[in-house]
Formats: sequence, C-alpha cells, structure tokens
Amino acid sequence: MTSTQTVNPTNNYEYPGTYNITLTTTDTKGATSKVTRPTTVVAPDSTDLNFDDNLLFAATANVMKYYKLNVPAGAQYLRVALSNRSSLESGLMYLRAGSPTTLNAPCAQTFAEGTGAMCYLSKPAAGTYYITLSPKTNLVDDVIFASITN
Repeated sequence: MTSTQTVNPTNNYEYPGTYNITLTTTDTKGATSKVTRPTTVVAPDSTDLNFDDNLLFAATANVMKYYKLNVPAGAQYLRVALSNRSSLESGLMYLRAGSPTTLNAPCAQTFAEGTGAMCYLSKPAAGTYYITLSPKTNLVDDVIFASITN
C-alpha cells in the first residue's frame, strides 16, 4: 500500500535563487528515507515598460506575460492600466514590487467584457515593479500603460 500526501507536490517561490528540496518517504513499517537536491528558480523573461508609453500587445490564453518598470524614489502614485478592446477577452492583471510572482500582489484586478483593469499604488517604494498578465482568453491589440505622479 502506498500512502502520500500528494502524488505531484508543487511549491511557488517568490524570488529567484537556489533552494534545497527534500523528499521524505515512509514505508508501511515506519522506516523513512530522505533525499535532498538543490533546484534553481529563474525569473521569467520580462518586457521593459516605459512610463507614459502605450504598449500594444497580444497574448495567448493561459500563457502569462510579464512586464517590468523601474519606479524612481519620490513617486507619490504608480498607476498601471490595461485596456482590452474586446468584450470576449478576460483575465487577471497583477502588480507587485520586487518579484514577478502573483503571490501576495498588492493589486490583483480582473478584466472581462471590455472593462480593462487598473492598479494604483500610493507612495510606492523605489525599485523594480512587475506587471503580470494572466489571460484566460486570447488577447488581441490590447494596451498596457504605466504612469507615476511625483
């Protein structure tokens, strides 16, 4: 008899780096065996986004897209807007500092039926911010725009 908590365990990592993964097995008599291996997590490729530029893009359903921008010190507000032109398009937009993961993103907005999505951050810390798009449908001729107010 085989007992396991999950057949295909997964874990999400917020930051790139090398992590040690340990697999522990226990047989029916209670004997355990462990093996530890390092695994390297690499950040996905991201497209640079410039402030005050309308970036026209397309995306494939269920394939995440990543954008990044550098927020300078002293910014009062950061705004990221997505305009989707079709009522048939839908998905999620995330905005987060320091990592492209969607875990713990301070802004997560749904877009559907041509509504678009908007994220505002007040007094964002200086640094790299990531916009992650998770389209549920194909996106065609959509626009992403970022601005800051000093």
